Amino acid sequence: MSCCHADEYSSLFGGGEATVRSWVFRRLGLHGSARRAAALAADAGDPRATLLEVGGGLGEIQIRLLEDDRAATSTNVDLSTGWERRADELLDERGLSDRVDRRIGDVVDDVDDLPTADLVVGHRVLCCYPHWERMVDAFAALTRRRLVVTLPVDRRRTRAFMAVANRLLARRGDFRTHVHPVDAVLDRFADRGLEVVGDDVGLAWRTIALEPARPTEV
Repeated sequence: MSCCHADEYSSLFGGGEATVRSWVFRRLGLHGSARRAAALAADAGDPRATLLEVGGGLGEIQIRLLEDDRAATSTNVDLSTGWERRADELLDERGLSDRVDRRIGDVVDDVDDLPTADLVVGHRVLCCYPHWERMVDAFAALTRRRLVVTLPVDRRRTRAFMAVANRLLARRGDFRTHVHPVDAVLDRFADRGLEVVGDDVGLAWRTIALEPARPTEV
């Protein structure tokens, strides 16, 4: 089950936000947790690596990794159609259109149709999905070399902020944001064979890098 209907998601994400974000990216580049996510992914990237970004929106992180030669190609999957016009403009400007495959869809529902990738990025996407276990399983199935996820810091004040945000969102539809239990999320990743190799905790967001566990030497 998707976190919300695609038409509702498109009305919330993209459109005017895409215009603002493209303007900011052109002038300031990446910032905040997006910059940290890109850095953690870049550490495991190389000029031949494949990249999959889930909920990539406008695609700023993948653009940075492609331009820095930390990935050769990228697949972007997002529920919202509202990003596409501005995303295509950015890719055309930077000569990257032939290196990015942009798809509309849900990683959980479409996991069997998506390519596995050396690098997988899920920046601020787990918090949009109520059934986080299914998204964790999809991430694990798609990751070959490194996974980077950003999720809300599991603190009381974060939950209070999300509660206020959800009251506002309730006026527009059924979509809600979630502060999932980070320890439980990491335990499920571990059960799926992924171990933490990097962990950056900010005021509101926690960005975590995971890799397939290496066999224990005997």
